[in-house]
Amino acid sequence: MAAVHERVQQALEAKEFQEIAPILDQAELEQNPEADAVWRLLQYCWGRNYAGTWQALTAHQWSPQARPVQPLVEAVVEKTRQRMAKLLAAAYSQVSPAKAALLLGVSEGDAVALAQSLGWEHGPAAPGGAAMLRPREAKPEGAGLDSRAALEQLTQYMVHLEG
Repeated sequence: MAAVHERVQQALEAKEFQEIAPILDQAELEQNPEADAVWRLLQYCWGRNYAGTWQALTAHQWSPQARPVQPLVEAVVEKTRQRMAKLLAAAYSQVSPAKAALLLGVSEGDAVALAQSLGWEHGPAAPGGAAMLRPREAKPEGAGLDSRAALEQLTQYMVHLEG
């Protein structure tokens, strides 16, 4: 802690006030492994490094003092996995089990099982080709409108915009 105090003093003397917060933040991370684990997790999320995100979510062993955090971590894992499955379904017409496993943070076998539980198909892309996962086609919003109802709705929007 003396080294941190000395670095803060140097920054104050040099009137480099913008340097103080990063020094203190780094000192806090070095003293608190849980804070460091959360910080790394957030960095992976912000950088959209999905493999790193899954590793950070599942690898850290929480201390007994931080056990109340474990249900929160499990909830984040589940919500993130659900979100990634929706993104995969929207972004890909077919995806390899390996790519899905990487993005979902599970093994290939678990990725196939998860995809099938969501109604995706699993089979070869072409005869003799590698097995691929194919998300079921989602109905676009408003897909149930007939042409008359769609025209009426469009007219209402236009009247609102002109008004």
